[in-house]
Amino acid sequence: MLRAGRKTFLTARKAAHGAVVEFGLESAVEATIVIYDVSGRRVRELTRGVFEAGRYERIWDGRNEGGAATGAGVYFVTLRAGAEVIAQKLVMM
Repeated sequence: MLRAGRKTFLTARKAAHGAVVEFGLESAVEATIVIYDVSGRRVRELTRGVFEAGRYERIWDGRNEGGAATGAGVYFVTLRAGAEVIAQKLVMM
């Protein structure tokens, strides 16, 4: 469960072989996490579904929808949870 006073959140950080995306939901809701490049093009959908309240983690392996490596650059990880949208900048080197 989320800590008292903590609302829906999203964090993304570079990891050894891609990125770790963590998110939390304060109530059960349909949610999606999508990664976009700096030009706004959709790179990859990490997850979609109905989630219960709580914390979750997904790993992005640095690949696009077709399985090709995306390379270094600036990306935006976007969480859509119900009517709420949160974006987090992610720099991959």
